[in-house]
Amino acid sequence: MQARPCFAAARACIGRYLLSSKMNSIKILEEFRQFLIGSWNSLPNRIKNNDNYQLDDWLQANWEILVEARLFYDQNKINKLILEVYGNGADFNGASSRVFAPEAKATHYICINQNYKFEAFGKQYENGWFGMELPFDKVLVTDENDNEIILDVSDINCELKEVLTSR
Repeated sequence: MQARPCFAAARACIGRYLLSSKMNSIKILEEFRQFLIGSWNSLPNRIKNNDNYQLDDWLQANWEILVEARLFYDQNKINKLILEVYGNGADFNGASSRVFAPEAKATHYICINQNYKFEAFGKQYENGWFGMELPFDKVLVTDENDNEIILDVSDINCELKEVLTSR
């Protein structure tokens, strides 16, 4: 009968962990966005112009280092955490869209506003198209049918979710 307080404590702990996980995810995403903003002007034009897919490679490498690795450590390394690729992913390793551990398959994705999969930060042009460049005030997301949607960065909530076989 004394197990009930233990269950209540476990539920409270899990609730705090989930809340903390959501807050950490949005904080880590915002820190990555700030990194992009701070780094953009120092990038050579050949990278910004995505010559030979260098921008895609640079974005993916930094995504893996600054976001994926941090989320993995924040999750107490319970399981290996591999995120879906950032934007177009890298072209560095041929068939793989990853820079590090090219053989790894995604185990998690960033879920935005409970319905969408995070793709990238960028801007929306006057014609409505999305581009991965300053001011990084928009977020490109996809719905369950892979339709692309552009959201204001100030209008997003996010959480880490496991990749399902149907996603």
